[in-house]
Amino acid sequence: MDIFIKSTIKITALLALLLVLTSCSDDSPTSSDPGEEPEIPEATPAEIDNSVFQGNNPNGEEFSAFNEAGSFVETAQTQVQASASLSSAYLSFTDTEQAEFTDGVWEWSFNFQAEGQSLTIRTTAEELSNGVEWNMYISGDFEDENVDEFRYMTGFTADDQSSGNWQYFSPDFPDRPVVEYQWTSESDDQTTFSTIFYEPENDEESRIDYIKDGVDNTLDYTGFGTDTDVQIYWNSSDGTGYIDRAGEDRQCWDDSFAEVSCS
Repeated sequence: MDIFIKSTIKITALLALLLVLTSCSDDSPTSSDPGEEPEIPEATPAEIDNSVFQGNNPNGEEFSAFNEAGSFVETAQTQVQASASLSSAYLSFTDTEQAEFTDGVWEWSFNFQAEGQSLTIRTTAEELSNGVEWNMYISGDFEDENVDEFRYMTGFTADDQSSGNWQYFSPDFPDRPVVEYQWTSESDDQTTFSTIFYEPENDEESRIDYIKDGVDNTLDYTGFGTDTDVQIYWNSSDGTGYIDRAGEDRQCWDDSFAEVSCS
């Protein structure tokens, strides 16, 4: 997982140079008009509402449960964003390109060269009966390897993009995902997602599972080398919440973030 995230951060930094480079693509027209192409989706349409913890780090032993919970929540948010940062950048730049339609499949393509990195990104979308199947292919220098039409990402989005999934791959494991992101988002106040980090070489996994139901937020943080699995609940309106560790007593805090007895 660490190698995958570090690689995505490195290449994402290079993508920033596209702001001053000219993106190249083939804009030749198609022979027929198939209608509007699918809307380019987001890499992380459902995210953690961590507003209660942002900017709040009270001092004192009585705030230790809240601070520990906040540390887990912020770490989870960073891991989710880092794992999707590369695809987020690629999808953003894909959205600036003109799509072509061939044999029932929409296709976008762009390429760039910077600091010794040369990449061509090809994104495809095939409209199905209830949504769209997406694939993203990379050719060039990726994760310190030279790849040709390497399928970096595959996934599915519902027609209204309220649900879907992404799977990410590494050149070392082209047939087994290293990260998977699944989401359902009925509204801003009703959303769930899971980000699963796989270790293909030993069949182990770590995962982040999040549910937002109105003001109620629940985060399950499992694996990642922690001694125990952790569940955190918080109310995004009044700031109250608790942290559960497997085999230990629950710790709760009130609206001032101070520890209190759990009812």
